[in-house]
Amino acid sequence: MAEAVADLESLQVYAGRSLSRAQRALEAIQLQGHAIYGFVTDAAGAPLAGSNVRLAGDQAANTPQATTADDGYFRIPFSAPTVDISKAPNAAIVEVFEPSGKLAYSDPLPLQLDSGGAYR
Repeated sequence: MAEAVADLESLQVYAGRSLSRAQRALEAIQLQGHAIYGFVTDAAGAPLAGSNVRLAGDQAANTPQATTADDGYFRIPFSAPTVDISKAPNAAIVEVFEPSGKLAYSDPLPLQLDSGGAYR
């Protein structure tokens, strides 16, 4: 019986996270403009609040950063870059920092800044 209760509680947590992600995705679709958005979680899928997310790279010099919310969600709006073929591709790397400032993750796939919104 205790195992069944633990399984149910685990499912409730998972369902809550899924609902949060769905709501955030709908919000992101409704917003206009260029932005990157997503969730920061630990290896078990638990949201990490208070992490700093930023774009790094030559083309992202003036891009603001965001701090993750309680559900791990972040959104970084940015201006559409001017396409400069001498600096092609217009790309940046997504970096996640712990609240202490230590780099926790650097996404190995560059983000194309001139392609609209992106989800990571």
